[in-house]
Amino acid sequence: MPATYKKYHDQYQRFQSRPTDVWIASYPKAGTTWTQEMVWCLLFTLQSPRLTELLPARSPFFEWDSLFPDWHSMEHLPDGDVNKKGPRNIKTHVHWALLPPSVHASNAKIVYMCRDPRDLCVSYYYHHIKLEGYTGDFNTFVKIFLADARLARDSAPTYWSGHKSNLQCDCFISFSSMSTNPATNNEVLAAGAINPTMAGQVKFMRQGKVDDHASHLSAQQLQQFKKWTEEALKDSDFPYYRNYE
Repeated sequence: MPATYKKYHDQYQRFQSRPTDVWIASYPKAGTTWTQEMVWCLLFTLQSPRLTELLPARSPFFEWDSLFPDWHSMEHLPDGDVNKKGPRNIKTHVHWALLPPSVHASNAKIVYMCRDPRDLCVSYYYHHIKLEGYTGDFNTFVKIFLADARLARDSAPTYWSGHKSNLQCDCFISFSSMSTNPATNNEVLAAGAINPTMAGQVKFMRQGKVDDHASHLSAQQLQQFKKWTEEALKDSDFPYYRNYE
């Protein structure tokens, strides 16, 4: 989590979840945006008059205010109030242990989206260039990603444990293609959130490909990811991404 999260932690912990809430949880760049749209359409149907609204208004980002520095312009976005009435479709990247206690107490639903960490790392690299102003090379980013292992490695297994224990993680899905819709791919968000030096040059959602890591990672890096993943899953029955070749 960013350093600014500390400022909002107590506020987030006091948030009152409801039994009708559906939380869309994931590690960043795992396919969250597509999952939000899919779940929202299942909740409200394709006939809903709200379908034309931008996704951040229909499915608000829970910890939004703790993530963005002052130079990000969000004034063009509609209000996405997590306190609105009716079934709420709420996006979050927080770790299982940082969810508001009321999520578990209310028996709210949780849908978790996981992705091959090698593909996730590649996608996250380009995300940091676009939104965070990262100027280092890819090899350095891989080292940083693998070294900052705790939250990345623990995210999927901890939600998986909640799923297996019937602790509200009701649906656990892996990354798959759901492409080419600007409303679901956050292109409007990108207009204000992308690093100003990159404005007009890139899209929020780059490709959405499975196995994109094959064209980015070296043989040595692939072995490092294999070791990294084996370490993360050694005490878990999490079924995905165990058979790296």
